[in-house]
Amino acid sequence: GKKQGVWTYVNLDYTDKRIGYKIGTISSKGSYKNDKKVGAWVYYLGFDYNIEKRTEYYENGELIKTEIGTPIH
Repeated sequence: GKKQGVWTYVNLDYTDKRIGYKIGTISSKGSYKNDKKVGAWVYYLGFDYNIEKRTEYYENGELIKTEIGTPIH
């Protein structure tokens, strides 16, 4: 079947200290429609409370805009 609805990706199998992903943390979340990304997709980077958020906006699977966020505390 095709990916539909909201998906959340969680880091389960590695810790990458260069970009700040830790096992068990959410790396990204967003929605699919017919296997294509749609709407806002949020990506989280950073350690502990110094997390940076990047949001990408998609239409029918194509990236149309990116916003780089400030650290979330």
